Amino acid sequence: MKKAIFLFTTGILTLSCSSDDDSTPNYTNDNIVGSWKIIDYHDNYFNNIQEVEENDEPCFSLQTKDFNSNLTLDFNYKYGNSCQNSGTTNNTFSINGNILTEIEPNGGYEPNTDYVVKYYIEELNDNTLKLKGFYVDEGVSGENPENGEYFYETWQKIE
Repeated sequence: MKKAIFLFTTGILTLSCSSDDDSTPNYTNDNIVGSWKIIDYHDNYFNNIQEVEENDEPCFSLQTKDFNSNLTLDFNYKYGNSCQNSGTTNNTFSINGNILTEIEPNGGYEPNTDYVVKYYIEELNDNTLKLKGFYVDEGVSGENPENGEYFYETWQKIE
């Protein structure tokens, strides 16, 4: 009888202590505030930042993003043959659960439309931000990009 009670109690404890590992992380806007530098990128076309710089954007590894507590985002980049020029876009951001949304107001291809990029946050801690991204440009919505063409970015906190 003691063995039956032990097995019953063990079974109940096992069920009541089940792991929440499958749950979606619930990040907040405050978790991402600070300055970040890109340290890794890959997608269906490029395997790393070096390939991006060799074939598409020679100054890609110099990108930084400043996520501000007022929900503005300063995206800083360099361009030109020797990365001598710099630019900044003044965007907004928000986090809902594990989804980061960045919006460049009036930055869309059509007049008076926003340019929107969404990311799944795969990791966010004091030093590292790993994102799985897809575009949701100009009002197009959905959770999956066409043909599963995600892109992956890793950012390192610099401030």
